[in-house]
Amino acid sequence: MNEKDRGIIQLICGIPIILANGIVLHILWKYINVSVPEIILMLNLSSADILVGIILIWQAIFNLVGYLRDLPGVCIFRFSSMVFVSFASLFAVLLTAFERLLCVCYHGKYTTVTRKKTVAFVFGTWVYCALLTMWPVVTKQFEMTANNTGCMPPREYTIFIPVQYFVILFSMCAMYVMMCQAAVTKRRQIVSIESNLVLNSRLMKFRHELRAAKFMAVILVIFMFCWTPFAISLVYQASTTKLNELLIHISEISAFFGVLNSFANPIVYPLQNRRFRNATFQIFGRIKRRFAKPQQDTFCTVI
Repeated sequence: MNEKDRGIIQLICGIPIILANGIVLHILWKYINVSVPEIILMLNLSSADILVGIILIWQAIFNLVGYLRDLPGVCIFRFSSMVFVSFASLFAVLLTAFERLLCVCYHGKYTTVTRKKTVAFVFGTWVYCALLTMWPVVTKQFEMTANNTGCMPPREYTIFIPVQYFVILFSMCAMYVMMCQAAVTKRRQIVSIESNLVLNSRLMKFRHELRAAKFMAVILVIFMFCWTPFAISLVYQASTTKLNELLIHISEISAFFGVLNSFANPIVYPLQNRRFRNATFQIFGRIKRRFAKPQQDTFCTVI
């Protein structure tokens, strides 16, 4: 795969990501109360994913325009910017899943999750991603090629990146197990209840927790499908001393799989929110009524 083909693929991936997350941001900001912690985290996730699309467009421009690709320092900028937005998206997914865990398993203490605390956590993750990205840049640990057009991060850094991913993955798996345990516990309580009034209340909570557990399972499957190949390829790159063409192609393909997660997020996360679904249906209903052709009355004359 040459640079132009890579740039075309990045354009094809970047434009839908920007459009999908842009629609989500518009709906969340205009039609839904953004002071709710859940909506703040969705805004954070969509913002991180839309940055992924923007960086992909920049990457495509660098690949398609030859003289930009050959400028000194461009390789470091491309690598660092992609690492920054990717980790911002990953931690946004983690925060959103953690909020669902608190809502389901610790419903009585969920009121302690305020807007200020949510914004503080979001800001902290962005600062952490920035520090993580700037670490090899500030310490000047990139290995440059002879013509200063190519670069390679230090081996410790290429190991640290997949370690961060697996920590996030294991955390999400633990959240899924806790949600399933909460659903099973609620199910056992339902079986032992005889009062219909209490039974209906517990049954509604059980359905809510079961739905959240299923949603978490979908998140895990998409998350693992998109990012695990890229993390494994990074581990293998760090463990080997020579990179052949096959390994480079596998790394590129796995990186595109990771990018697809930013396209899946605006489909999976907002649609599980009832307020977002209602706002979406309301918008599409207005569009349908606006472009619908008025029906002409038909008259039948009887002689």
